[in-house]
Amino acid sequence: MEYLNPERKTRFVDIGSNPCDGSPHYEKMLQSGIADVIGFEPQKDVCKKLISEGKYNNCVYLPYAIGDGNTHILNQYKYSGLASLFPPDIATFNLSHIYREQRSWEIIKKQASKLNGLMTSTT
Repeated sequence: MEYLNPERKTRFVDIGSNPCDGSPHYEKMLQSGIADVIGFEPQKDVCKKLISEGKYNNCVYLPYAIGDGNTHILNQYKYSGLASLFPPDIATFNLSHIYREQRSWEIIKKQASKLNGLMTSTT
């Protein structure tokens, strides 16, 4: 990071902000103070946790699913790293014992917000 000396901060838009795979790839930029993040996480519990942890001062997390602006079904699986507006592919679940454990999911009707409308209201 010592080689970076940006004229302005980089702003990341993180769609699906659940940190299920560990730290975000841009974490060092956040820690250095050269980046901001607007994160969208449709899973209520995960979004609340991101907000309450307040790990980074330069992050804003919003509980929205990003899409075409219409109401859709959010398929929220047992493992919190899996949520999608797309229906589950049972054949994929059968490929691995990890996926087989995810067969139970919750179906939630959710408004899919348009990103361009949200970005103008959050900047």
